[in-house]
Amino acid sequence: MYNIFFSNTTEDQKRVDELKNILNDRLPNLPFYDLSIELPYLDDWKVYAEPLLAACDLFVCIVGKNTYNSEAVDWEIREACRLKRPLIVTRLSNYYLLPKCCEELKIQIIDWEINTVAGNIGEQLVSRALFLRHNWDKVTLIPVQFGTNTTLWFKVGSH
Repeated sequence: MYNIFFSNTTEDQKRVDELKNILNDRLPNLPFYDLSIELPYLDDWKVYAEPLLAACDLFVCIVGKNTYNSEAVDWEIREACRLKRPLIVTRLSNYYLLPKCCEELKIQIIDWEINTVAGNIGEQLVSRALFLRHNWDKVTLIPVQFGTNTTLWFKVGSH
């Protein structure tokens, strides 16, 4: 079972649910659990979010129309990067602004096409499945674009 943390605004939850359904249908051999559903709606939510982010095998952020304004999403992306979690950020439309951290941290954005995003998630999880005892916290994964819709991630070194 893989732990995925989905980061999004409430208004984009329908897209997250669609993506989770596609993942369950198309990748039945890669079962996952959505850690973000464990996050309580409390003032001190960051206290609960940090261990969930640390436990995730993959961080997935869906950027919608108003996500750029979300301090919570911005913090979650920054925290996932600080914790060196593999991440995928996808934007529902090229017209939507990105959270500031995406530019500051030079995060590659994947255009929203649900099958492509699901494929990228599958690639991330399969690479973890192939190297079960590998310490992923000591490597840097970089995206390499092949064609217009395929991104593969390669290990480029250790820290």
